[in-house]
Amino acid sequence: MKRWILPILITLTFSGGWAIENTGTSALNFLKIEVGGRALGMGGAFSPIANDASALYYNPAGIASGRTMAMFSHTKWYVGTQLNFAGIVFPIYTYGAIGLWYYGFNSGDIKETTIYNPEGTGRYFQVNDYLMGLSYAKMMTDRLSVGGTFKIVRESILHENATVFAFDFGSLYRTSFLNEMRISFVLSNFGSMAKFEGRDLIVQVPIGRLVETEMKTYNWPIPLFFRIGASSDVPIGKTRLTWAIDVVDSRDAPPHFNLGLEYSLRDIVFLRAGYRAGYDENMFTGGLGVATSLPGIGKVSVDYAYVGQTGSALLGTTHRLSLGIDF
Repeated sequence: MKRWILPILITLTFSGGWAIENTGTSALNFLKIEVGGRALGMGGAFSPIANDASALYYNPAGIASGRTMAMFSHTKWYVGTQLNFAGIVFPIYTYGAIGLWYYGFNSGDIKETTIYNPEGTGRYFQVNDYLMGLSYAKMMTDRLSVGGTFKIVRESILHENATVFAFDFGSLYRTSFLNEMRISFVLSNFGSMAKFEGRDLIVQVPIGRLVETEMKTYNWPIPLFFRIGASSDVPIGKTRLTWAIDVVDSRDAPPHFNLGLEYSLRDIVFLRAGYRAGYDENMFTGGLGVATSLPGIGKVSVDYAYVGQTGSALLGTTHRLSLGIDF
């Protein structure tokens, strides 16, 4: 492990410099908004845990456990916007596991304004983003799993839209030391560029007479990022403390450090706390969860996360609620 420390630190240092230069140059940024009440309660430090259906977002290698799982998550986001996630994972005999998932963002109604009607045209529109993903993972050894995701991502703004294709790649390794500490490496959103097209880009230009022309838009990259994480469980009598750290290095932002803790009481009641370093807002998180077994269904868990306000207090707080089923 020691031989990896220096290369990782050098990579994070120089990529941070590139990120500052590229700030604000990505499209489809809803891909950065993390999902799941459990994961966000732990500050988003989840790629080295990845043992429920939210692994489809954080680390596809985590679905290789051989269990059938599902998750539904709702996020009340800023200024009336919302995000919804749904995913299901099921094993395919000895060939690994496959997952299907959806992740969508909705802006709510936005007043339409123009140059000639700055107070509004009387019409409203919405911004809708969504992702459809297909994931696959397999245990390569009794300690190492690898996985990948193919996803179609689309954004629609009034009559304009952009569609891209992207891939995620992840690995999860369970060591033989420090209570079988888990180590994760994940590359997310490696894919094509976003280019908006639509009928509103066709305009009349007065060049002596009105000439119909189509405005061209630039190609924009989607937010590519790399995660390195570590996590382990610490038994304390009949309870358990789980710690996790995720380093998230994005193409268009400086590296972020997500730290999380989860205290489990008999795997029934869970208390969580997280800290997110490198963010201007919403650095502290907290959450709780309950789990029980229902006859004929399996283990059912309900998790809530609260992302608290810090910094300039411009954005406010956010709330996440998720329902998980382990069949």
